[in-house]
Amino acid sequence: MTDQPLLGVSILWDLDGTLLDSYEEIVSGVQEVCRSFSIETERKAIEYEVKSASVSAFFRTFSEKTGIPAKTLKQRYEEEEHRRRINIPIFEGAEETLKELSSLGAKHYVYSHRGSSSFDILRRTGILPAFAEIITAEDGFARKPAGDAVLYLVEKYGMDKRQTYYVGDRTIDMNCAENAGIPGILFLPSGSVVTPDGTETCIIGHLRDLKGLLLQKKSS
Repeated sequence: MTDQPLLGVSILWDLDGTLLDSYEEIVSGVQEVCRSFSIETERKAIEYEVKSASVSAFFRTFSEKTGIPAKTLKQRYEEEEHRRRINIPIFEGAEETLKELSSLGAKHYVYSHRGSSSFDILRRTGILPAFAEIITAEDGFARKPAGDAVLYLVEKYGMDKRQTYYVGDRTIDMNCAENAGIPGILFLPSGSVVTPDGTETCIIGHLRDLKGLLLQKKSS
């Protein structure tokens, strides 16, 4: 039987900005919504707000400044996002990393604030079969940083918290992991506007770094 050094390891993944290289389309979509109301907004300002909070939070702030109803902005964005999602790629090394970790015995799950479009994108990019379960906004769990969805997966699959990791690209993901009592691995690719705050257990700059990190932790 093939040795599986990561048997018993569970990896919970965020999607946008972690497996999905989607911020280019997200930020462009938000910027286009602002332009549709004849208001120019800097990309960096959008990216910072979206990564530190959410698209909804950006539109709430934008609504307060402009008087345009947040619901109107969000509806317009959903139309824009639906058109753009076909362009969203996965990060370099994502498919390879998922397959290699699976071959070593690790199990993959998703917990994302993205809605039902998660399945469409994962299916289109070819990595949907990698996941044992996918939790999205449609499942109704309290939003991050609450750890409810993570704890649901931990309990349902009998995961060992010491060998269960949440991989995400934002502080809110690390806060979620902390609240659920599991280690958080911060994915911090080059150019990220996120500043680590110490709640993360580890930081990786490339998804391919995850394999070596988990093997090291498993053997220590």
